[in-house]
Amino acid sequence: MSEKNVKYKDLLLKSLKGELEAVKIEFQVKKAKKSLESSILDLEEKIADYDIKIEQSKYLYPIDFNRVLDMQDEKALVDRRLKQAQDLLVELF
Repeated sequence: MSEKNVKYKDLLLKSLKGELEAVKIEFQVKKAKKSLESSILDLEEKIADYDIKIEQSKYLYPIDFNRVLDMQDEKALVDRRLKQAQDLLVELF
C-alpha cells in the first residue's frame, strides 16, 4: 500500500499500541471525520452565500464591477478549498 493511500485510522494504529488504544482510536477517527465533514458543510454554506451576494450585487445601481469580481474571486477560492477538503475526506476516510 502506498503512503498516499494510507487511511487516517491506519496511521493512528501504527503510532499507538495496545487494544485499549485501538478502541480510543476508533473514536478519534470518527471525531476527525465529523470535524472535516463539518468544515465541508461550512464551505458549502459560504459558497451559497457568495452566490446570493453576487446575484444581488448585479442588480444594484450603480453596479460596482470591482466588488462583483472580488466576490467571484473569493468564491473561487472557497470552491477550491471545498474540493480539497472533499478529496481529503475520501483519501483519509
